[in-house]
This record gives sequence, C-alpha cells and structure tokens, in this order.
Amino acid sequence: MMATDQQRQEREAQARLDLAEVDEQLTAGELDEATAEQLRARYRAELEAAAVETTDPEPTGPSVKRVLVGTALMTVAIIGIVFLVAGAIDDRQPGEFVTGNIEGRDLSEVSTEEMEQVVADFPNVVGMRLSLARRYFDAGDFSQALPHYLRILEQEPANPEANANVGWMTYLSDPAQSETAAAFLERALATVADYPQASFYLANVRLYGLGDPGGALVLLESLAGADLPDDVAEAVDLMLTDAGAG
Repeated sequence: MMATDQQRQEREAQARLDLAEVDEQLTAGELDEATAEQLRARYRAELEAAAVETTDPEPTGPSVKRVLVGTALMTVAIIGIVFLVAGAIDDRQPGEFVTGNIEGRDLSEVSTEEMEQVVADFPNVVGMRLSLARRYFDAGDFSQALPHYLRILEQEPANPEANANVGWMTYLSDPAQSETAAAFLERALATVADYPQASFYLANVRLYGLGDPGGALVLLESLAGADLPDDVAEAVDLMLTDAGAG
C-alpha cells in the first residue's frame, strides 16, 4: 500500500531530526566519528527513500473551517492568563492526564526552535505540530499554541486534543465565548467519550461560564473513577460543591 504524502513527510522529518541528533551526540562526545558516519549514512538513505517514495493522492474536497463566534479569538492577545492545572497535566493524550511523547523520540531533548523548523519545513506533519502546540499550551503561551491547534483542526477536524485545548483557551481568553468553547469541547468528547481532560474543561465552562450546574454535575461525576492528579481531584471536589452535589 502506498504511503500518503503526510506519511512521507513525517518520514523525512524524522530522518532530519535523527541526523541533527547524530551531530549533537558527536559534539557531546557520545559517539565516535566512525559510528556517527554510519548513522548519518543510514539516515541520509532514509531521507532519500522518503523523498522519492510514491504517494497516494491526497483526499479531495473543501477544506474544513472551524466555526467561531466572533473574530476576536483569532487575534486576541492572551497575556497573563492563569492556567489552573498547567503544572499537573503534562504531555497528555485523549483519555489520559499524563502520557509520554511521540513514539521513538524524546521531545524533551528537542528545542522549541528545532520543532518550529520541522513544522515549517513539513507543514502537514500533524504529530510534530501537535507536540509543539502542546508545549506552548502547557507553558501557558496560548497566543503561540492557538495558530498551531487551528492548523491541526483544518487537517484533522475531529482531533480531540486540538478541539479540547482550543475550547479551553477560548473560555479562558473570554468567558463570554463560553458557547463557542463548549462546542469545541463537545467535539472532543464526541471523538473520545472518556477524555478526562475535556470533561474537566467542559465542566468548568458549563458551571462557571454557562451557569449550567446540572450539565457540569454530569461531567464531574463521570470523573469519579478517573486517575486524576491530586490538585485536579481537589478542584473537582470544589466544583461538585459549587454545582450543588449532595
């Protein structure tokens, strides 16, 4: 089966990262020159193979546009926002509060500048863009995270993490946009029903943004059996009280 153009670009991106890592390891004295040259030859071969690989045609059809209430979300400067659980929720995947990085690559050793370069060189590589957006999001740098998440949603409209985090940023940037925030979060849960992070965010939006304690209560009770970080669990308990749970 032929690869898609996106898969080919992902192979090229990975090979370029591997080549850069060889140079870093050689400079740090972790590799000798002979071993480094063997690895370079291998990764260059992978890069060349990916460059000439035959690909399936990309699906045709109109591009997906996200429906936003108002245009402020696209231009708002999100500065000084307190991200309630940034320290407790790190490197998440749908359905989890804590997970690892992209398979085969420890992104903690890759600088933000390197990731930005890979994304610039290979704009259709969703995995790297998602990791970059998540890095900005977890740092509370929403103005940098937002454009990457919106690009992901153009490519993968149902992407649960992008929908969840855009929804949360929308709410935090302007609680008056709670309806829009809820729509994004509901899309995330429509794709991954047992996505604790999206449920937690949507419960906040429903309780404090939309004044819907009943809707929030259903979501909060769904988190009862989830493995939550301590501070998130404490926040859920407080929210249950605010929602009027018995």
